[in-house]
Amino acid sequence: MTTYAERPTLTQSTSLPPEKGRAFVKWITSTDHKTIGYLYLMTSFAWFLIGGILALLLRSELARPGMQFLSAEQYNQIFTMHGTIMLLMFATPLFVGFANVIMPLQIGAADVAFPRLNMLSYWLYLFGGLMAFAGFLSPGGAGHLPDSYHLGERHHLVGLFTFHFQMHSILPVLAQTFGY
Repeated sequence: MTTYAERPTLTQSTSLPPEKGRAFVKWITSTDHKTIGYLYLMTSFAWFLIGGILALLLRSELARPGMQFLSAEQYNQIFTMHGTIMLLMFATPLFVGFANVIMPLQIGAADVAFPRLNMLSYWLYLFGGLMAFAGFLSPGGAGHLPDSYHLGERHHLVGLFTFHFQMHSILPVLAQTFGY
């Protein structure tokens, strides 16, 4: 007579709740090109909202003649920062975000050539933009560079604003490395 070993019964194991912050850490440390592309897209949309708020301030200043709630210096700084945000922190990185998501899929690649360098370019974009905006929010601001040539006590703010441009000049070089 043939005997069979009894199959072990599977009991339902209680799954542990996911650790808090695991998804966040996974997103900020990922080297997946789609995740990095989505980070670019989300960050550039956030800059779009900030630039839009600055645009609303500019339009409200121009709503009626003689209605002045911004000084000429504040208006110049907001105008310059609005242009900087919309061109360098929204439009250009939006293209890089779409390229990160779509380009490797179009050519059939599993990933980009240098995924860690790709993530580094995102972090340079994020922190460079935050430094430029921090220089704008600082007392006296550094958003309007012609006014900032009278260095005096504001020379460190000009440094924050120009350091943003230095970090932003690295971004296209890194993107060219990936072949975008």
